[in-house]
Amino acid sequence: MIPLMIRSALSTGALPDTLGSADRCSWIDVDTLSRTILDIGNMDRVSSKQGESKKSQLVYNLVHPRPFSWKDDFLPALTAAGLDFEVVDRKTWLEKLKTSEKDIKKNPSRKLLAFWEAQGTNEGGKELKFETGAAEAKSEAMRRMGKLVDEEYVSKLLHTWRAVW
Repeated sequence: MIPLMIRSALSTGALPDTLGSADRCSWIDVDTLSRTILDIGNMDRVSSKQGESKKSQLVYNLVHPRPFSWKDDFLPALTAAGLDFEVVDRKTWLEKLKTSEKDIKKNPSRKLLAFWEAQGTNEGGKELKFETGAAEAKSEAMRRMGKLVDEEYVSKLLHTWRAVW
């Protein structure tokens, strides 16, 4: 969904100032996610201690323990990476998307229009915060997770996305 939303900037000239429900993004890169799963499942015998007996847990929240801001971190990084767009409120962005190119081969971002409309807004002002303590306790990869969004990383993402757009 996010690459399609970013792709919409090519046809609308805009991106929303919020994802719809919150400003905070807790994305994990796939390498860290896979390492975390291996750590939690004790699948890496090299790094797990023999005889280690920790209380097993049924559910782990595998989200970034230190989320970043869509508006203050990600959108400026996209601009720095060379994507040209204006930041508009969500309602304006949806209107721009509705009136943009209707051919989904030329504008695949429209595929998720109904999904984005259904997302609503963060009227209550509360953002979801996932507890990651259990996952961090079991996974060094999760504990050491660095900042995901920086200009270099976003530039690589944008370059990769543009290659398939």
